[in-house]
Amino acid sequence: MKSEVVLKLAEKYGKTVNQVVLRWALDRGISVIPKSSQPHHVESNFAIGDFKLLEDEIETLNALNIMFKTDWDPKDEA
Repeated sequence: MKSEVVLKLAEKYGKTVNQVVLRWALDRGISVIPKSSQPHHVESNFAIGDFKLLEDEIETLNALNIMFKTDWDPKDEA
């Protein structure tokens, strides 16, 4: 992902872009099941409990028109 917004948040929190996106989904109440066969990626996926995004940061990410690979229909959230 090359979004400047996400990159800046990753830098702000000292996290990876993937960790920021996982935190964003969890902060929105979306259950996340990340897939990885690499032990260090699995560990990284779990290492998101020590930060939360601010409400305005969540809203900024919500406004990005990035198509994440998901198995839900965003229209169902309304």
